[in-house]
Amino acid sequence: MKKLSVLIASPGLSGAGLIYDYLLSRNDFTCPFKNYPDDDQQSEFRFVSDPGGLNSLYYGLYKNFSVNNSSYVFKEFEKYINNLKKLSIIKKNKKKFIYTKDFFTEIEKFKKKIIKVKYYGLPQYYRLGLDFKDKIKWRIIRKFRNAQNSNFLEMQIPVEEKKFILEAKKLVSNVLKILSKGKNKNYAIDQAINFWKPEESSIFFSNKKIILVTRDPRSIFSSMKKRQSLAYPGHNIVVFIDWYKSLMKFMEKYKNPKEIIYIKYENFLMNHQFESRRLLKFLNLKFTKQTNFNLQNSKINIFKAKKNLTKKELKLIEKKLKKYLQWPKKNYI
Repeated sequence: MKKLSVLIASPGLSGAGLIYDYLLSRNDFTCPFKNYPDDDQQSEFRFVSDPGGLNSLYYGLYKNFSVNNSSYVFKEFEKYINNLKKLSIIKKNKKKFIYTKDFFTEIEKFKKKIIKVKYYGLPQYYRLGLDFKDKIKWRIIRKFRNAQNSNFLEMQIPVEEKKFILEAKKLVSNVLKILSKGKNKNYAIDQAINFWKPEESSIFFSNKKIILVTRDPRSIFSSMKKRQSLAYPGHNIVVFIDWYKSLMKFMEKYKNPKEIIYIKYENFLMNHQFESRRLLKFLNLKFTKQTNFNLQNSKINIFKAKKNLTKKELKLIEKKLKKYLQWPKKNYI
């Protein structure tokens, strides 16, 4: 049986981790990016959807192609890959890197297969960004050599689009196989795609199913405040409301029952029997009670915002974001 790639995404602090944990509690799922058996930390795979990642490279090369843009997105992709090499966690006072050497070996193989023409150049957009030292260096070098012999910026022209997509799919497939270490299980992959563009951002995954998770905005703002989130506006309730409204306008409703399912965080916990069976039916998997998913512990998180937020903040969200509220009314005292 072919392995299933279940791609879970949310707009941020919206409970994607809940579905991820539920699937991993089953015996037929694994997460290729959970590299250490004692690592309970949520593992996210943002290589495809992050700025500078695989999707950015694809759209920059083919949807917005120019000679200069091609060199730019390749450069940004290489910067992103180098940054991934630094991604680590601390386990027992030792640094453990998230991505293995095998992962980066596959990336290097992929890069060689998607470049058709390669040479050095020095276009204007890149010259404008040179630091003082490199500007002096270029003034001296240009008296003796041309830009193509100066090794400043590698210019690349990609292969045909169809070949890129084929090689990108092979890359993702190989990475999943290598990092899952031979486990014959389905993949649960968290935050691998763009929540707002799920179909477009998942084209490099084979045999996939997409789960989009939403959560009550009161709980989202509460989590932002508590965690002092670096990327989200948990510092100001007015900014948060405007931010949330803007995000939801970008959300596209897809009606593809074969690939995409919407899950409400609160519903999955409060009506777990029905929602879990609905999810498993969508995934074409059998229902089983043999999981270690702790439903009661997860339920504790539903109404924490009532304690963490002020009455003013709660009322403002309830008024301004009324149509997005998801808490079960009978349990909201």
